[in-house]
Amino acid sequence: MTSISSAKLPHWHAQVVVSDVRRWVLAHSVLMALAFVFFMPTGILLVRHRSLYPTTTLGSKAVWFWAHLFFQLMGTVAFVAAIAISLSRFGGNYPAGSEDLGSSHKIIGIILIPLIGIQVLAAIFLRPKPSSEPGAPLPKLRTVWNFVHHNWGRLTAALALANVYIGIVLYDRKWSQGENELAAWLASTIGFLAVIIVADAALSWTHVLMKRRANILPDAEVQLSKARSEDVNGAVTGDHPKTGFQVNGGTENNPARE
Repeated sequence: MTSISSAKLPHWHAQVVVSDVRRWVLAHSVLMALAFVFFMPTGILLVRHRSLYPTTTLGSKAVWFWAHLFFQLMGTVAFVAAIAISLSRFGGNYPAGSEDLGSSHKIIGIILIPLIGIQVLAAIFLRPKPSSEPGAPLPKLRTVWNFVHHNWGRLTAALALANVYIGIVLYDRKWSQGENELAAWLASTIGFLAVIIVADAALSWTHVLMKRRANILPDAEVQLSKARSEDVNGAVTGDHPKTGFQVNGGTENNPARE
């Protein structure tokens, strides 16, 4: 474990030791930010909007499943590597930081280890099978599992993000080399989370539009079919009451509005 006590060391040696500790602190910080700001939020975004591409498969599984699995596993690997650095280089204690925040950072980190471990193991080994027939309701056990898995993940992500920003504050107090470094940390992490939030809103709105279109178009087809069957001459005229589609002689012209 790297020591940061330099009272009895020559000045040049003390500088080397401090520089070495700072590099490990920086590596720990970058890995944690990658895990909980980039990989895991992206994996959550992909699974939240899986209904936009439900039938695209790779092998026996849907593409969204593989994408979600990839990002969550990469986040887990980054988290484990960051924990390994903390334990091997600092003994699990944040080096020479604020005592109150340092203790909070350590406690939350310890809590995250079983939270993430259980989430990953449950996803790999304890996930119940979905319905065997397409379109059939999910079995009750799978519904309960989905609820627990989703909300366990949300709790873990929120706690991990809080700890990332506690870590950024600790890093700034002891190891930051100027105001620009803190600004870079905040700009990069908050900026990417903002991208995730905007993407989530855009995809949610896309999903709403797709549902509206799916509800309107089948109704239009039913009404047109009924009108054709009732007109003995086979000539159908008028506007569909919901869509405003102009129908004339068995043809449909989509106006500017839908």
